[in-house]
Amino acid sequence: MLELASKQRNDLIRQELALEAYARQRGWRIVKKYRDIASGLNDRRAGLLRLLKELPLLQPRYVLYVYPDRLSRFGRNLLQTCMELFDVTPHSIMAEVRTETPEQRLVRDMVAILTSFAGKLHRQRRGRIHPT
Repeated sequence: MLELASKQRNDLIRQELALEAYARQRGWRIVKKYRDIASGLNDRRAGLLRLLKELPLLQPRYVLYVYPDRLSRFGRNLLQTCMELFDVTPHSIMAEVRTETPEQRLVRDMVAILTSFAGKLHRQRRGRIHPT
């Protein structure tokens, strides 16, 4: 478990450095950073919720993220609409390359959902004592 968390943390650092370099190349100033180590399926991530609550206060021009599924696996259109209400443009620095067929994307999304729910089930059972 520690190895996975360390790998995720390292990935988060790499993504943050890429975002900083991207903004710097364009002369953009980073107003605030939001970090979550969680699945893009989780719509209750603390960083994502904080971002949405602070949009009207900070009034950024862009919300930068590396890959679209890092912001959210599903419900991206809803998030984009929410941001646009405050004149904020969501911006992926690694625009999705559509090399997958729609069927391949569907299978990838289904596997992500099953993996997420299997993890939740495992975490729920971890604290229980099962009769032998």
